[in-house]
Formats: sequence, C-alpha cells, structure tokens
Amino acid sequence: MLRKISITNNRPPFRFHLIGEIPLYNREVSMAPPCPASALKRGNPLSKNLKAIKDMTLNAKGYFDLILERKLRNRTLLLLYIWFIRYYVYFGIQFSLAQYDDFYLSLIFTACGEVVANLIGAPIKLNLRRRTSLSCTLVLMIVCSVVLSKLQVESVCMGGNCLQQDVETVCATLLKFGITIYIAILVTYTSEQYPTAMRAKAYGLCMTFGKIGSVVVPIQIN
Repeated sequence: MLRKISITNNRPPFRFHLIGEIPLYNREVSMAPPCPASALKRGNPLSKNLKAIKDMTLNAKGYFDLILERKLRNRTLLLLYIWFIRYYVYFGIQFSLAQYDDFYLSLIFTACGEVVANLIGAPIKLNLRRRTSLSCTLVLMIVCSVVLSKLQVESVCMGGNCLQQDVETVCATLLKFGITIYIAILVTYTSEQYPTAMRAKAYGLCMTFGKIGSVVVPIQIN
C-alpha cells in the first residue's frame, strides 16, 4: 500500500529505519543542501527553492526570540495563556466527573460529545474563520463553566433523578463538546501565527506551557 501511494504521488518509496538509524536519518534530511552557483542563475526553476531553504536555515531563531521580539511577544504570551486554558479545562472536566452522582452516565455523555465534536471539527475549521470559531467555543465554555459553578445539587437528588442533575450533565457535555472543537482549531491557529523558521519552537513552547494546566487541575480538585 505504501509503495502504491508513493508511485501515485510520484514520491520515492517509503523506507523503514531502525531506532538507532532515526537520528542519523533526521540529520540527513533536515540539512539544507548546498546551493550551487549554477542553480542560482536566472531562469533555473530550482533557484528560488534552494535559496528559500538556505535562507530559512540561516535565519532560524531560538526560544528567546519569541519573547524578545516586539512583534511576537504579545502573540506568544496570549497563546501561552490560551494553551494553559486548553489543558486546564479539558482535564478539569475529566477529573471532575468523579464528583458527579452518576459517574458512568456523565462519562458516556461527555464521551459522545467529544466524538461528535471531533467529527464536525474539520468542517468548522475549513468553513469558518479561526478567531470566530475560537471565540464562539470560548463563549460556550464560559457559559457552561459559570452554570456549573453556580449549580447546587441538593442531597435529595443523590441517587435519584432531578432537574439539577440533568442540567449538570448537559453543561458538562457541552463543555466537553466546546473544548474539543477549541483544541482542533487551536492547533492550526497556533501554527499560522508564526513564520516557518520558528513555528516548531513556538508550538512546542505553547504545548509545554499548556501542560502546566494539566498538572494544576488534580492539585486544585483534591
């Protein structure tokens, strides 16, 4: 199957590598090829591509440039906060389900909400603007979070069926639905905010900072 895909797309055949060979292979394919003088002549179709690869390699920047450069500082700080919220809300829902009276029913509903959100996440990403979809899902999460924080399930409802429990389950499902779409759009939006030379570093920094949210959640709940 891999060979057929390679032939269809006019790509070289897929090669398997042992674990010890992967670092050497990554260094080989990531190195910018030398740019011969003949390739830079006017009219050569390879000149622009080779020059772009060489410039991108020479202009590669580090993590401190994301904070030191004025154009990227505010953008990076905002995305760090957004990624923190992404992990904090997602894992907050997961750990908070144990406090619900009907844990298994709440788990099933939130899981169904996540599956539906994953299915419609791609069409939303393709047809709506990134900031519009992020803002809508963020408003949905804020509303559901406020309702859950103000909702009080009375002791007489424990083990039975009442309106407070139904509202609690619906809000938790909508919150899981919103954060799942939010995650799908946020990954693409973050990559689009940075130039190619620092895109991988910026994405890794945002994800690392967001993991702090997943560490804080169980400590706060317990």
